Amino acid sequence: MIRKIIVIFLVIVMLLSLGACGIRKKIDEKISEKITEGVVNKITGGEANIDIDNGEVTIKGDDGEEVTFGSNEWPKGKAVDLLPEPKEGKIISVMNSDNVCIVILEEVKEKVYKEYIEELKDKGFEKDVYEYADELGMSYFGSLDENTHVQALYTIEDEMLNISIEINE
Repeated sequence: MIRKIIVIFLVIVMLLSLGACGIRKKIDEKISEKITEGVVNKITGGEANIDIDNGEVTIKGDDGEEVTFGSNEWPKGKAVDLLPEPKEGKIISVMNSDNVCIVILEEVKEKVYKEYIEELKDKGFEKDVYEYADELGMSYFGSLDENTHVQALYTIEDEMLNISIEINE
C-alpha cells in the first residue's frame, strides 16, 4: 500500500509540473486532474477522483480512502493526529491519509529534532525503538502499539526533518 501511494505521489508531482504554469491555470488544472485520474486508475485498477486546488492534490478512491498531497501546512485529521507538531521548521511537503502521513520540513535545527524525539516518546512511541546517528544525520523509529509506527529522519547538513507515521489495520 505504501509503495502504491509513493508511486502515485511521484506520478502526480510529475503531471502537475506539466500543468502548473501559464495564464490558463484553471484549465490546465482540470486537464491535469483528468490525466492524473487516468494514470492513477491504471496503477490502482480502480476509479479515483482527483481534485487539484492551489497546489494541493486530493485523491479519493472508489473504496472511500482519501489521500492529500502538496500542502505546506501541518495536516489535521487522520493518522497525523497521533503526532506532535514540531515547534520549528518550514513544511515543504505533506502526504496525508487515514493510515499514513509523511511531513517534510526544512530549516530544522538539530536541537529541535532532539526535542521532537522526546515529544514522540512522551506520546508513547517507545516500543520497538531503533535509533541511529552518524555525522550525516539521525533517525528514530518507534511504535505506539503493534500497528502504529513512527519514523523521524534528520539530515544535519540540510537541516531537513522527514516525519512519517503508519497505522496498519
